[in-house]
Amino acid sequence: MEIALQAISKAYDGVDRPAVSKVSASIASGEFFFLLGPSGCGKTTLLRLVAGLIRPTSGGIAFDGEDVTELPVDQRGTALVFQGYALWPHMTVLENVEFGPRMSGASRDARRRVAMEQLERVQMAEFAQRKPNQLSGGQQQRVALARALAAGTRCLLFDEPLSNLDARLRLHMRDELKTLVKETGVTAIYVTHDQKEALSMADRVAVMNDGEIVQLGTPEEVYSQPATRFVADFLGEANFLGGAVAASGDAVRVTTTAGEIMVSSRTAPDVGSKVQCCVRPEHVRIRAADEGPDPSLENALEATIVSSVYLGDVRQYVCRLGDGADGEWRVAELSQNAHRFEPGQPVLATFAASSVAVLRT
Repeated sequence: MEIALQAISKAYDGVDRPAVSKVSASIASGEFFFLLGPSGCGKTTLLRLVAGLIRPTSGGIAFDGEDVTELPVDQRGTALVFQGYALWPHMTVLENVEFGPRMSGASRDARRRVAMEQLERVQMAEFAQRKPNQLSGGQQQRVALARALAAGTRCLLFDEPLSNLDARLRLHMRDELKTLVKETGVTAIYVTHDQKEALSMADRVAVMNDGEIVQLGTPEEVYSQPATRFVADFLGEANFLGGAVAASGDAVRVTTTAGEIMVSSRTAPDVGSKVQCCVRPEHVRIRAADEGPDPSLENALEATIVSSVYLGDVRQYVCRLGDGADGEWRVAELSQNAHRFEPGQPVLATFAASSVAVLRT
């Protein structure tokens, strides 16, 4: 099912700022689409609008080209999967999954067949006669998904479904849930504030702030080329350095007080524009100052090691750029590959032009 959000807004009486403001997006059939943002950004409100639980103040929603803006919940073909699972404790697993087909008037044999097919799909058939309180959190999540699929839904709506799981199980369920959703072929919209969930599972991510989508793209696009400083900060650690575009064309240069930075031409605005250069810590490599620049990388800024922290798989450094007036940068290097640098040691922070995202100020 293809979903189109058409300048949709939701405002509440007595609240100055709308919860959702003129959001437009197209979600392809079979796409695993994520709404990502901090608490209060409007992502859950947008999900509830798609589900039909609340009505928009303005704008519209279309499913496969059909306007469903005023259509009630039970006629939309969507199913919500909550973080609390919402399984009926007095019913067995099988009875929970049968509930949707039973409400649709399916015969006993037909609904049992559909329920068992979906339980087989999520590898929970052997638990059909158990009660929800006899299952682990991950098993309950699978049952909730099977129940949604058995109801004949064309679109799954996930509201932070993994937040109740412990960290280890949450990691396991990311891959499992993505596989299950893609195997079904249904369209899915997933709300989360967890950046790693979105980056590891999504086909595309809509980053939201203050009721608006501030960037929409693949996980690689929104992480490597953030459109705004908010996106860069929200999606992980980032280093920033202000400057102005000095040259464009094949060789794009940004002049900063810490030195000149070469930038990929696809990200650079017009000459003279004030910009912020953004570089992720894992894209920076440190070299001893007396080694000179790495000829394979276009950029090298003079810096001094402030501190280092060993974290097992990586070693994190804090470097002070130039004379310190330009602030500090963080660098993350794989521990097994990294030469150890000591506080106070002069170094070069080196990175490729393609690793620089240019943000307008």
